[in-house]
Amino acid sequence: MGPRSKINQLPPHIKAEVDQRLITGGFANYRDLVDWINERLAGEGRVLRLSLAGVHRYGQGLEEEVAALRLATEQAKAIVEATPDEEGAMAEALLRLNQQKLFKALLNYSGGEEMDLSKLTRAIADLNRSAISVKKYAAEVKEKLSAKFAALEKQQGQGFDQATLQRVRQEIYGIF
Repeated sequence: MGPRSKINQLPPHIKAEVDQRLITGGFANYRDLVDWINERLAGEGRVLRLSLAGVHRYGQGLEEEVAALRLATEQAKAIVEATPDEEGAMAEALLRLNQQKLFKALLNYSGGEEMDLSKLTRAIADLNRSAISVKKYAAEVKEKLSAKFAALEKQQGQGFDQATLQRVRQEIYGIF
C-alpha cells in the first residue's frame, strides 16, 4: 500500500474546497488547483506542499467516486420509476445495509486508526430514527390500503366482486 494522500491530510475546509473545485471544474486544470492549494497552505503557515501528480491521482479517484455515485443515483431513479415502493421496502433495505456497514466498522475498529466515534454514533442514531420513520410510513400505507379495501368491500354489488377483492388483498398487497 502506497503512502497516504496528502490531500487527505489537508485541513477540512481546504479539502472540501478542493473537492468542490475538482467537481465544478470538470476534473481539469490541475496545475491551477495545485497552485491554489499550495498558496492557501502557505497563507496558513503550513509546510505541506502538494505535487501535480498527487493532486491528479486524488482527482482521478474522486472522479471515479462521483461517476459511480451518479450511476447509482440514475439506476435508483430507474428502479423507483419501474417499481413503485409504497411500503418503503427499498428505504428499509438501504437502512439495514448501512446499519450493517456501520456495525462492521465498529467491530473492525482496533483503536489504532483514526475514527471519529461521535460521528459514527450519530450516524447510527440517525439511521435508527430513519428506520422508525420508514416503519411508521409502512404502517400508515398498510392502514390506508386496508381502509380502501374496506370501502370497496362495502360497495360489493356495484361492480366489485368480493372474491376478486380478497384475492387482490392477499396476493398483490399481502394484507390479510
